[in-house]
Amino acid sequence: MRRALPFLLLLLLPWAVHVRPAEARGGAAVVESLERRITQRLRTAGVDTSRCGLVVIERGPGRRVAYTLNPATPLVPASAAKVLTAAAALDLLGPSHVFRTRLTARGNLTDDGVLQGDLVLHGAGDPSISGRFFDGDAYAVPRRLARAAAEAGVRRVTGALVLDHGGFDRDYVHADWTAADKRRWYGAGVAGLAFNDGCIDVEVEGGARAGAATVRLAAGRGPWRMENGIR
Repeated sequence: MRRALPFLLLLLLPWAVHVRPAEARGGAAVVESLERRITQRLRTAGVDTSRCGLVVIERGPGRRVAYTLNPATPLVPASAAKVLTAAAALDLLGPSHVFRTRLTARGNLTDDGVLQGDLVLHGAGDPSISGRFFDGDAYAVPRRLARAAAEAGVRRVTGALVLDHGGFDRDYVHADWTAADKRRWYGAGVAGLAFNDGCIDVEVEGGARAGAATVRLAAGRGPWRMENGIR
């Protein structure tokens, strides 16, 4: 946490990294100019410099530190931490990594297409099992999986549909999230297997003047009760 925010601001402030060591005025003058420019930018933006941290590093061999501001001050990075999460994923998984959601069967498949057992849906952290990339169609991915099962010869299942969260833990909501965070769609629980961004979409359509509105659950039914008192 101590070094996260300075690294983050290094990513977010490309305009500041314009240092030319060979400049005639000398390295000290360049650093002084850079410090003055950054300070002016922060002042113009109304940033409280006691509550932020910066580290500017030269590109190229040596990676000389050209400017720092509170580099060791512990700070809460808030939602900007997603930049560090993405960087860690790229480093550990690589840019060619593919999140694979697999559908497997356990049991026996009879000649007439009856699976005497369960279908198992294995999650691996894919965040896009939703309508995000399918013109708002939340069922696009489940339909593909169902089509794959049918192509494999499955016509009926006697067992259950088992949902496997994979190697993810069961801490769906971070302990530091506030009640306000949890009321937002982006505050939905995070799991190895999530559908529709972990949200229930509700469609509301106005009725006649002073009449009751129509409320529909876009993603179908579920184990919840909805009371419509909207007029």
